[in-house]
Amino acid sequence: MLTAQSETLFALHKTRRAGNDPFLYRSNDKMAEQTEKTVPTMEKLIAEQTARFEAAVAELARLQSKSVAQMNELVEGANRAAHEQIAFAQQIGGEWRKLVLAATRSAADLFTPKA
Repeated sequence: MLTAQSETLFALHKTRRAGNDPFLYRSNDKMAEQTEKTVPTMEKLIAEQTARFEAAVAELARLQSKSVAQMNELVEGANRAAHEQIAFAQQIGGEWRKLVLAATRSAADLFTPKA
C-alpha cells in the first residue's frame, strides 16, 4: 500500500521519465546556451594550443638541424686532426729511421778497421 507521499514521488518520477517536466526543458535550454558559449571558446583554445605545438615542433626542427651541422663540424675537425697526427707520426718515423741509419753507419765506421 502506497502512502500519499510515496504516491506523489512516484507520480513526479513518472512525469519526469515521460519528458513532461517543464524544469527539465528549462535546464536543457540553459545547457544549450552554455554549450553555445563554451564550444567557440574551446575551439579557440584548441587552435591556440595547436599553433603553439606547431611552433615548438618547428623550433625543435631548427635546433636539430643546427646541432647536426655542429656535429658535422666536430667530426670534420676531429678527422682533420687525426690526418695531421698520422702525417706527423709518419714524418717523425722517417726522421727516426734516418737518425738510426746515420748512427749505425757512424758506429760501423768506428769499428771498421782502416787500411
